[in-house]
Amino acid sequence: AVASPTTLTFDASNWDISRTVTITGVNDDLDDGTTVSHVIVSVNDALSDDTWDDLADQSVTVKTTDDDTAGITLTGTSVTVSETGTTGSVSLVLDSEPTDAVTFTVSGVDASEASVAPTAVTFTTDNWNSAQDVTITGVNDEAADGPQTFEVTLSPTSDDSAYDAMTDLVVEVTTTDDDTAGVTVSQSDGSTVVSEAGTTDVVSVVLNTEPTDVVSITVDLAGSDEASTDVAELTFTTTNWNAAQDVTVTGLNDDVVDGDQVSTVSLAVVSADTAYA
Repeated sequence: AVASPTTLTFDASNWDISRTVTITGVNDDLDDGTTVSHVIVSVNDALSDDTWDDLADQSVTVKTTDDDTAGITLTGTSVTVSETGTTGSVSLVLDSEPTDAVTFTVSGVDASEASVAPTAVTFTTDNWNSAQDVTITGVNDEAADGPQTFEVTLSPTSDDSAYDAMTDLVVEVTTTDDDTAGVTVSQSDGSTVVSEAGTTDVVSVVLNTEPTDVVSITVDLAGSDEASTDVAELTFTTTNWNAAQDVTVTGLNDDVVDGDQVSTVSLAVVSADTAYA
């Protein structure tokens, strides 16, 4: 608060005319509640009639009511990013000037799905009203796991009791998937051709994405007397899913003049991973 005027002069001609001192509230940005100050009216001994020098000071109590409330404004409570590395952000700012620094610690990030920067945001008495961003970036994995959702928590701590008592801010983060479960089968030279003389050809099999469980692929060439395969089952795990496995097809002699014959190798997928099942 401020008082105006700061000097009152009375003389023999106007001593009995009352004067007004106006007290005006002054704005601050602190959530400091109702504050009390005092207006002191004192005789200026050097400039006054000596008979007034011993007059006691007069005090008026002034109460200034507050118009500020401690709080946090969070812009954005949910963010969606992609495994391709797209980003999203939320913005936060304090609603009033703190009496001490306020630091928000960021936690709860699923590092396999996203990264966050910065991991801590600090507001001071100088920058409290300047918004700061927290940026979420999608992280790629090789699993066809669909959209994954988790919560990022922004926890305030401060020696300012009003802000230290604030509840955590929660942001929901969704990472969309860029992987599709599948099996890639490759034939050498684009086809699989063997001879009854016992020649061989290779079929290569590999998964397109990392599975969440073991994937077994049964290899079947049933009912054929023209060819055989060297394996009956291929097994892929979370560690070898991207390493191709070969199925060798060998021609069988039947002693029959029957011309070229076509048979079919069937690859059947079995897994507890629902995407591959």
